[in-house]
Amino acid sequence: MARRGSNLVLYRIEFGKNRYGRKSFIEDSDGRVRVYNEDPLVTFAELRGTDLLSTSDLRRYFNCSARTLYRWIAEQGLEPSVAVGRELYFEKRAVVRWEKSHRPKRGRPAK
Repeated sequence: MARRGSNLVLYRIEFGKNRYGRKSFIEDSDGRVRVYNEDPLVTFAELRGTDLLSTSDLRRYFNCSARTLYRWIAEQGLEPSVAVGRELYFEKRAVVRWEKSHRPKRGRPAK
């Protein structure tokens, strides 16, 4: 079973580099919330404004490290819409709005 899951992850990384799965949240009978990625994978532009992105989706979209992403969350106002366990999820429209107003320019800062 672990091997099957790792193949799925490799498929998403290798072939879905710029594609994202829509997330579904399902509550179990004992109250736990589980998150599922729906297929087919879609591009960022094809996502609806209310679709949720995980921290790994954002890292891939912004091409940044986890440390940078969590710094933006802590210091620059990138706010998650939903938290499930330790994982944070962000609405696409909030991410786009934050990017337009906060995302630093590429390259070295001016002296």
